[in-house]
Amino acid sequence: MNRRASGFHKIVTIGIFLIALIVSCNKEEEKINWKRGDIVKASYLIQYPASSIATFIQAMGGQPNLQPEYDVEITKLVYITIDPDGFLVEASGTIMIPIGTNNLPLISFHHGTETKRDLVVSSSLFIGEGIASMAMASLRFVTCVPDYLGLGESFLLHPYLYASSSADASIDLLRAARSFCQDNGVELNSDLYLGGYSEGGYVTMAVHREIETNHTDEFSVTACAPLAGPYDLEATINFIISQEEYAQPIFIAYFITAYNEIYGWNRLNSIFNVPYAGMMAYLFDGNHTKEEIGDELPESISELVMESFRSAYLAGGEDEFE
Repeated sequence: MNRRASGFHKIVTIGIFLIALIVSCNKEEEKINWKRGDIVKASYLIQYPASSIATFIQAMGGQPNLQPEYDVEITKLVYITIDPDGFLVEASGTIMIPIGTNNLPLISFHHGTETKRDLVVSSSLFIGEGIASMAMASLRFVTCVPDYLGLGESFLLHPYLYASSSADASIDLLRAARSFCQDNGVELNSDLYLGGYSEGGYVTMAVHREIETNHTDEFSVTACAPLAGPYDLEATINFIISQEEYAQPIFIAYFITAYNEIYGWNRLNSIFNVPYAGMMAYLFDGNHTKEEIGDELPESISELVMESFRSAYLAGGEDEFE
């Protein structure tokens, strides 16, 4: 290679490096300027005709007289929210939009207890919440389904039954959904509905309270349907710990493991018996189903939870749990 060619290749190499550096700097600057509700990525998933949604509903044992009206377009959103410490993080959720209509109400639908990261609507459409969400969208609601922190595209430990994070992730998806609709010519009206079951019932109530307390300038809740949620956490935990046996020990294990992480207690070894204390981080790492975790935990509360902790808690001596 002659000097001229060599010099040309050096110039090209330097130019490519500078372009890459500029692009990288722009991306970093964009990250610095991110705010809650910003969309990081929107990934089109699929569009289903109303007739297919009717078939899905019937296959799940749904109401035979429920007649979907509109085809539905489904998109996965990765967006910005905050973690329990207030730092900006990415989370994911799904938005389902009825096709061929406008002036649409918005609904935030909250799923129940889940431990496996990909068993959420953005990754697994054909779970119960996915079919229910398609049904809502086909009946002319823009339907948002947050995965929550720690599930979907989020790799934190899920802050199970932690009100502020539950509300923040859901409200920020609503913000992202509004932006997505505006950018894609979907006209929303001012109606906002909230609903959910089990953990989703708890999340629904947390979202409603947070909106009414801090976000009335952005949202006004038209109707709210929280179903079967553990709204009184103290009463719920008191009941479980006081039992000799509990058929779903995953709930108390999930709750304590999540709060241990959120508040930095570092107390699993003084709450759970051996070998269960050392298993919690593994069991709730996002890779195991509820059934798999349940198979590893005893139904006997005294076998799962240390008697010293249990006695102190029931006697009112565990202030951290108040």
